[in-house]
Amino acid sequence: MNEPASLARRSLLTTALAASAAVAAAPSASAQVSGPDAQRDLGDVLSCATIAAARSARIPADRTLLRLVGYHAPGDGGGALYRRVARAPAHALWFRSADGAFWEWSDTRLDVRMAGAIGDGRFDAGALRILGGTDDTRAIQNAISAHCHFGLADACHFPNRSFRITAPLHAHYGTASSQCRLFGHWNYRGNNPSQTYLEHPSGTTLLCDFTEGMGISIAGSYGAHVKGLALIGRNAAWVRANNLGYGTPRIDDTLAANWIDPALPEAAGGRYSAYAGITVDAFYEKGRPAYPMPDLPAYLGGAVIDKPSTQILIEECYISGFVVGVADAPGGAPYCSDFMQIRRTVVERCQYGLSACQSQQRNLIRESCFYTSCYCAETTNTHGNADGTLGIALNISYAGVIHLFKLAASGGSKPWFNGLPILFLGCQGEALWRMGDIDATTPVETSLVFEGCSFSFDSTAVPVRGVPATMLAGFRPGSPIAITFRDTRLYTYPSVFPVMFDAECVSADGLSLLSNNGIGIGGGNYIGLGLRQRGYQRLASNATADGLVLRDGASRTGRMRLKFCQYDVDARRPAPDNVRSIICGPTQHSERARNVCAYMQRVTGSSETDAEGDWLPPQTSPVEKASLSQVRLSGRMLTFVLAGSARVAATLALSGPLPGDVLIDQASGSVFFVEATDPQSGIVRAILQNNYRTADGGASFSLHDPVDLASGTFLLLNARLYAAREPLTGEVEKGDDRLTLLAAPGEAPPVADSKVVAGDYLHPRHGMPAPFAPEACRVVALTPEALTCDGPARSSAPPRQYRVFVRVDN
Repeated sequence: MNEPASLARRSLLTTALAASAAVAAAPSASAQVSGPDAQRDLGDVLSCATIAAARSARIPADRTLLRLVGYHAPGDGGGALYRRVARAPAHALWFRSADGAFWEWSDTRLDVRMAGAIGDGRFDAGALRILGGTDDTRAIQNAISAHCHFGLADACHFPNRSFRITAPLHAHYGTASSQCRLFGHWNYRGNNPSQTYLEHPSGTTLLCDFTEGMGISIAGSYGAHVKGLALIGRNAAWVRANNLGYGTPRIDDTLAANWIDPALPEAAGGRYSAYAGITVDAFYEKGRPAYPMPDLPAYLGGAVIDKPSTQILIEECYISGFVVGVADAPGGAPYCSDFMQIRRTVVERCQYGLSACQSQQRNLIRESCFYTSCYCAETTNTHGNADGTLGIALNISYAGVIHLFKLAASGGSKPWFNGLPILFLGCQGEALWRMGDIDATTPVETSLVFEGCSFSFDSTAVPVRGVPATMLAGFRPGSPIAITFRDTRLYTYPSVFPVMFDAECVSADGLSLLSNNGIGIGGGNYIGLGLRQRGYQRLASNATADGLVLRDGASRTGRMRLKFCQYDVDARRPAPDNVRSIICGPTQHSERARNVCAYMQRVTGSSETDAEGDWLPPQTSPVEKASLSQVRLSGRMLTFVLAGSARVAATLALSGPLPGDVLIDQASGSVFFVEATDPQSGIVRAILQNNYRTADGGASFSLHDPVDLASGTFLLLNARLYAAREPLTGEVEKGDDRLTLLAAPGEAPPVADSKVVAGDYLHPRHGMPAPFAPEACRVVALTPEALTCDGPARSSAPPRQYRVFVRVDN
C-alpha cells in the first residue's frame, strides 16, 4: 500500500535512527507537530525523542529541521525545534549530530527545560529548608544567555516547577543589552501570599542552594523584565526558626545582626557583597571587597562589566530567605539602574527588603508590594555607596517589620540627584515596631510624605521586644527634612510616638493618632487598652495628641491638623462617654478638663463657636540635668530633686514640672510623664513611656538606648494649659490685684461658665505688656465682679478678653 509522502519520510528517519530506542518508540509524525496549521507551516520536520538520541543520529543532509520530543525524556517539556546551521553558534542551545551537522535551537517559545533544566528541587515548607534536587544552574544560565545575548525568543520562560541552583544566574554581564525577559508562573496571592505559598508551593521556584552572591544578577540591561519567579535562599530557615518579626521572637530581632544565620559566611552580610535575591548592577571590581567577579563567557571576548542598567521592571515575584531581597548597585559602583520599578512583589524573611545604594537611582517606584518578616523594609544608607534614593511607594503592605525604612538624606558625591520627595501613598502596615531613621548628613533636602497610610505598631506590645526609644529619628541641626502626614493613621503604639524632628520639619493634615492606651472610638473600631487611668496620664496625653512627641516639644507653625482621643481629665475613670475623638488645628477648643494640645497655634473656649482665639504662649523650657540632684532611673521610675530656685510656686505652675507635664530627653528620645512633685522637698517622680523592654514576666528590665542623666538637658513641656470655657473680659489698673470683669449689657460675666478655679494661674503672656508679673498670676478668687490675683498689676490694661490659664491641682 502506498503511504503518504510524510509517512514515508518518517519511515526513512526511523530506519536511520534505529540505534536509538527512544526515537524508535517516538509518536507518529502527527503527534510531533501539534495541530494541522503547525504541521502545514513547518513542512518536513523530523523527530527525535531526546537530545541524546539526536546527537547519536545520522540525519540525511537534505533535512534542515528537527524537532525533539523532549530533552532528557519524551514529553518532559524540553522538546524544541532545531534547524541545521553551518557552524556551531556562540550560545549553548545547539547540538551536533553523529553525522557532523550543527543544529541550533529555532523554536518560538524558549523554556529553560529546552536547555536541560529538570526542575525537581525539593523544599521543606515547614522548616523552610532546601532538601536537594538536580543542580539546574548551568542549564538555566544557558537558556538565559541564549535569550539575553543572542535574541533567542522574546522571553525565557520557567514552568511551574522548583529548580535548584547552586550559583547566581546572570541576566547580562554589563554589556548594555536591551533583551532580557525572564518569565515564570508564580501565583501572586494578595496581601499575604506567603502563608499559602510555603504550605502549598506552586508556580516557578528557584531554590538558591548557596550562601554568597545573588539569586539573579541583572547588569547593564536596558528594560529587563523579571516576572513570576519565586526565589528562596538559605536564610529563610533561620528567620522562621527564631520567629523573627512576628509574635515573640526567640532572639532579639531589633538587632540587625540577628537576622542573618550565623552559618552564612561573613560576606553574606557585607556592605558590598550582601547575599541577595535579585541585584541590579552589583559588580564593581575597582578598589572594594565586593561580589566575586563572575567568569565571563567566551562570547563576550573578555568585556568588562561597566555598563549601567535602566528601566528595570520586577513584578509578581516572591523573594524569601536572603540578607537583601532586591539590591540596586550594592557593589559600590559609581552607577546604577535608574527608573526601576518593583510591582506586586513579596519580600519575606530578609534582613532588608529593598536596598537602593547609589544616588542615581532616581524615582525607584514600588507598587502593590508586600514586605513581611523583615528587619527593615527599605534602606538607602546600608549597602554599596550608602547614598541611594527612592521614589513613590504606592499601596505597599507591611507586616512583622521592625523598621519601615532607614534612609539617607545625603546625596553623597552627587547631591543634585537628591531633593525629590519620598512618597508613601496608600500604604498599610501591621505588627510594626517603628517607622525608621533618616540620616540627614547634609543641608540637601529630601522630603518624606505619608498620604492615605495606616500603620499599626502592635509589635511594641511584645515585652521582650519592648518599646523603641524613637519612632522616627535622624534630625541634625542645619539639615532640615520636611516630613508631612496627610490623612494618615498611626495607632497601637505604647503611650508615646516620638518623632525626633523639630516642629519646623513636621506638618500634618488629617493625621490620626491612637495609642495602645487609648479608649478609641467604639462602634467596632479599635478601642485600645484604656490605661490612661490617672489624671497626670490624661493631661500628658491631651497635650501630646495621644502621645505624639516632637523633638522641641511643641509647634506653633499652624501646620498641624490632628485627630486623636481627648480625655476628660477630671473624670473618675476614662470611659467612652468622657473620652471623645476630636479633630483640631491650627485652632483648638479647650476647657479646664480638656487641656490644650501643644501643637496648636491658637486656642478658644470650648463654648465659643466663631472666635479667632488667642495665640498659645510658649509651653517648653530647658532643664539642665546638672542643676538636678539625686537623679536616678530605677526601672521606669525617674526621680530627681529640683534646685531651690526651681521650687518657687509660680515657676512650678508656669513651667513645671508638675503632674501631667512631659520631660523629653532629646539625646535618646526618652519621654517621661511627671507623676508627682513635692514643692517642699523638690522631689519629682516621672514615669518612662518608651525606650525599654522587659522579660521574665517583668522581672527583667533594660533600656534600648542609654539615657545620660548627668549631662545635657531635658526639655520640659507644660501640659496644663487650657482656655476658659467662656473667655473673661476685664480691665485692670496698675497696682490693683483685681481684674474687674465686664459683661455685655444686660448680662452677667460668665464666671461660672469659664470653669476657671482658684489656684490656677492666669497665663502672664496675656497682653503686651502683660499686666501681672508671673509670680502674681495665681487666681486667688473668682466672683462675678472680679478675678483676684496673688499680687498687684505692674501696669494698667484696657478691657480685653482673657482666655489662657494654667491648671494647678492642689
